[in-house]
Amino acid sequence: MTTLSATVLSRFVEGLFTASGVPGYEARIVTANLIGANLRGHDSREVL
Repeated sequence: MTTLSATVLSRFVEGLFTASGVPGYEARIVTANLIGANLRGHDSREVL
């Protein structure tokens, strides 16, 4: 399995959201929450 730093993963996830039309500020908020939850051990959104 590939391991990415939180910074790299955040850039990637935020890019996915913005590429699909999510405004930048919303993409940053959702990304921060997804990555933050994952880092705290709550893997409910499949960001591994």
